[in-house]
Amino acid sequence: MYSDNTVFNVNRYPKHIVGMQLAGRTDDLNEVAKTFDLTRNSFAVKTFTGENLVIGMSNGLVAEKDDSGAGATTEGFNGFDIVLSGGETTKAIIISDADFAALAGRVV
Repeated sequence: MYSDNTVFNVNRYPKHIVGMQLAGRTDDLNEVAKTFDLTRNSFAVKTFTGENLVIGMSNGLVAEKDDSGAGATTEGFNGFDIVLSGGETTKAIIISDADFAALAGRVV
């Protein structure tokens, strides 16, 4: 999930939101979730329509939701349900497939 909404309050600004689900419960995934809780992050995302975007580039996104748990059945979702958001200075930046691939290659 991704959105880039303009917030209309006293100050107007784009609010970037990205959601993800991380399946499973491991120490590594727990550390990833903790990082989202405690630090601001930027993301290169590919939307379901095929757009490549960079979001959270100016101020970064931080977790507004970080839930984890087990489903009610064995077929239910087990893992983390995370939503990150943040106020930014511009709308999301559109990047080329080549730039997206280069950024994806640098993921740590």
